[in-house]
Amino acid sequence: MNWKSRYFEETPLFVACQNGRLEIVEYMLASQRELNILSTNYQGTSPLEIAKINSAFEETLDHESEGNEKDIKQAKCLSIHKLLEEYQLDPNEVQKQLRKKLNFKETNL
Repeated sequence: MNWKSRYFEETPLFVACQNGRLEIVEYMLASQRELNILSTNYQGTSPLEIAKINSAFEETLDHESEGNEKDIKQAKCLSIHKLLEEYQLDPNEVQKQLRKKLNFKETNL
């Protein structure tokens, strides 16, 4: 999960953060013993930074339904940013909480 793509130098974690995929970020944090959340892409941006950027990102949309999708993505990116900050401070505690939430057992790791 720490492998980077060749061109963009992004890890799967970066892509999940960029797309507001909270459930994937939670799964990766719970299942991986050492996940590099500070790994940067070719622009020098980390997953933590991209989640923060996307949680504050404003864009003009024509349709109300798309606006709701934007709000949902922003909220998920904000949740991801908070989760990654907590993980950075205490990875073992965050993994423990996520394993419990996702019903993981030690044998899954």
